[in-house]
Amino acid sequence: MLQHKTQDEFALFIDIPIVDKSSKNSSALPTGVYGLSKSTAVKTEQLKDKYCVKDFRPKLKSGAVLRFARTPKEFNIKIPSEGIEESLKLDVALKTSKVLSALCTHFELPTTNEYVLCSRKEDQYIALDSSLRLLKYLEVETLYIRTEDELGAAGHLDLNIWDEGDGEEFITFEDKDKKKILAATFNKLVVALTSSDEYDRDFLDVFLMTYKAFATADMLLKKLGERWAVPKALDDEATQRVRLRVGVFIQNW
Repeated sequence: MLQHKTQDEFALFIDIPIVDKSSKNSSALPTGVYGLSKSTAVKTEQLKDKYCVKDFRPKLKSGAVLRFARTPKEFNIKIPSEGIEESLKLDVALKTSKVLSALCTHFELPTTNEYVLCSRKEDQYIALDSSLRLLKYLEVETLYIRTEDELGAAGHLDLNIWDEGDGEEFITFEDKDKKKILAATFNKLVVALTSSDEYDRDFLDVFLMTYKAFATADMLLKKLGERWAVPKALDDEATQRVRLRVGVFIQNW
């Protein structure tokens, strides 16, 4: 017998393939918006207590799939640039990157743009970490879809340097060893410059010569202060290593 903390946390679902994929039925949503089926167009029904599995035998014979999964959560989805707002049930067991892909398909967003799934705190948009499951963001009620150009590097400036995720929307590398940065937010640049594991003097020199093209001295000083304020979760040795690197950076600045 399976036991869980809450009765409504998990449920039994049936995924029924939609033959006419051009259907605009709101229950026929792409994978990730609602359902775990590999089909790109399924109608998902949650089995209630009054139903018996045998009631769905005809549908199962036609390719439907029964699955036991987390109960989806309803989110309010907003796309400011398109004037779109809609409430949808999302599968919290999926990574945010897959949910974003499904939402872009559902809303038929232009494939020429690079989109980011965000939450919003006051006037600040905060990109969700694409490497994490939506389950980590259950406290969020509204999700925003913004283009990378709309969000921009400045979109992360108000996010504490220790709170930013490690997904590709924050930093990307040229090589598999993750030694050479291809693109990064301002937070991630400061983290790399004060890393306790790697020290790249050439990278430091180039940054100091060019940072005023996209930031100010006050912005940099603020981020160095955040980097110095190491979370208590790190031990004393790790804290001292990070602060040493911050000191080295300031000395060369």
